[in-house]
Amino acid sequence: ILPGVAAQRKDPGLGPVPDYTLSPTPGIETIAPRTVLQGTPDTVVTLTGVNFVTRSVVYVDGEPAKTMVDSATKIRFVLTGTTLAGAGKLEVVVKNPTPVAIPALGDASNPAHVLVPFSFSTELARNKD
Repeated sequence: ILPGVAAQRKDPGLGPVPDYTLSPTPGIETIAPRTVLQGTPDTVVTLTGVNFVTRSVVYVDGEPAKTMVDSATKIRFVLTGTTLAGAGKLEVVVKNPTPVAIPALGDASNPAHVLVPFSFSTELARNKD
């Protein structure tokens, strides 16, 4: 984990979460909500997937986010109001601490995305799963 990232890991989460000596490569299967309207205050987003460990950290557009690991298959993170101040597409990845079990696969998951439509967008865009 990079310097300063440990401060992003907050709550211990729920249930047992593995803490391997060699980390598996994480993978994201779902993200909810997928759309959060521009200007929304802090929002908790849930990822489901595989191989989340105690020290997994979510990165949003390359920056570490406050991360709560609930289990090996569920992780939550906070999109801050500052991040949601602008419209666009946010890239989300989960990184596990190095060393990883299979170096060729790396320490980062596949990317997922949160869409942030403009605040004047249609009512249908409001914080939908």
